[in-house]
Amino acid sequence: MKRILLAFASLMSISAMAQPVLTQTGLTPRHGDIFYGHFVDTLHEGAAGANVVWDLTTGIEGSLDTTFAYSCDSVSYCGTFPGSTFVEENAGDKVFFNSNTSGLYMLGISSSGMDFNATNSMKAVKFPMNYLDSYLDTFVFDLASIGYIHSQVDSYKYDGFGVLRLPSGNDTNVARIHVISHYYDSSSFGVTVGRTETYNWYKNGFGNMLATLTIDTVGATEPYVSNAAYYVGTRHPSLGITSATASISGVSVYPNPANEVIGITLGENYINSATVSIADLTGNVVYTGSFNSSEIKNGKIEINSSAFPAGMYLVKLETEKGNSIQRVVVQK
Repeated sequence: MKRILLAFASLMSISAMAQPVLTQTGLTPRHGDIFYGHFVDTLHEGAAGANVVWDLTTGIEGSLDTTFAYSCDSVSYCGTFPGSTFVEENAGDKVFFNSNTSGLYMLGISSSGMDFNATNSMKAVKFPMNYLDSYLDTFVFDLASIGYIHSQVDSYKYDGFGVLRLPSGNDTNVARIHVISHYYDSSSFGVTVGRTETYNWYKNGFGNMLATLTIDTVGATEPYVSNAAYYVGTRHPSLGITSATASISGVSVYPNPANEVIGITLGENYINSATVSIADLTGNVVYTGSFNSSEIKNGKIEINSSAFPAGMYLVKLETEKGNSIQRVVVQK
């Protein structure tokens, strides 16, 4: 019995010290993944080390956003950024990445109808990445056409692993990467030099950061938090958008929070017909309906939500001009 107990204790010790290794397969998003960003006023980075418990539940929530991931095998415009393997879209802006066996690289950005290719791509994570691994990276945007240059030198270190506590729940086998960045911006307005420290938390299988915290350490009397957010969701099979070209802007839901009725306003989009699907955050579809032009009054659609349980829902609108996914909270 004693030998069995010793063996069990040894096994538990090994399990407690297991160190997650970040991999290409674990961190590359799948086509159709959706990530929901919750931006908060502040987070505390906590300690580095093995088997750490990071508590990020104390921030006050502010804005929300949604990021869609698409494989470049399934969309037509990745050729503008040679080598891209996937793209992430957020509010019409697109960020292009290359994922390979050596790392995850950011290649460029498309925003407001303009394409910005990185002169030196950013190596966001190296693969594989083990506990205490570190590396240096130089990232450059040389936009001579508009008189702007951004360059930065980043020092990355996998400085801890353990449990991450978020308002959305607890995650185990989480790795944290600490990034120290020194950046230089030159434009017609002058030169800006800065330094930031960023903490990113990752878990294999999620395909995105679980949380991020950036602290600006230059340009203020005291360091201050310039960005803090955590992410939930991934793919909702019932609501997944299959093409990045099928996204339309100007759509919103009202009121938010809702109670008896969820309204969808189409903005300036003239729509002949539409299909609406509503699902909770587990992917369970609670409503599906189709509307013709006579039912879309003054560019608005209204849905009876009186039977919906309280909670957060995803509202997917499909039209001949494109698709949109919005979030709404139902209160009772």
